[in-house]
Amino acid sequence: MKALNENFNAVITFDGDGQHTSDFLEIFIEELKNGTQLVLGIRPNNQRFSEWVFRIYTKFRFNWHDPLCGMKGYSISLINGIGKLSTYESIGTELALRSLKSNCSIKQIHIQDIKRIGHSRFGDGFLANLKILKALILGVIKIR
Repeated sequence: MKALNENFNAVITFDGDGQHTSDFLEIFIEELKNGTQLVLGIRPNNQRFSEWVFRIYTKFRFNWHDPLCGMKGYSISLINGIGKLSTYESIGTELALRSLKSNCSIKQIHIQDIKRIGHSRFGDGFLANLKILKALILGVIKIR
């Protein structure tokens, strides 16, 4: 990860489909500057059945409200402490799951998203739900 090599203090991720705006960046940056180790976005809704299943699990286990939101902020010290960015195709959730298990400091921020233009790279049907459920199952196994 380039941020590790460039000596940055934090990393903020966005989904690549244009659904996130920079409108909430300042809030994420401020939280990270104030010492929060993990800042998680919460979108207003989920579209797929599997997203609801994932959300129910993470809310029950970690009080994490939107595990598939791509807008997340990580302190570099947290990333270094976890030691692994990703060991499987986790749809961007493995590092956050490992972080939550480590009992780091967390802040969840309600964000607005923009309607996606075009199609999701995961699709909209059965296969998309299967990929998301696979990410959940692998995540549960990997963080034990």
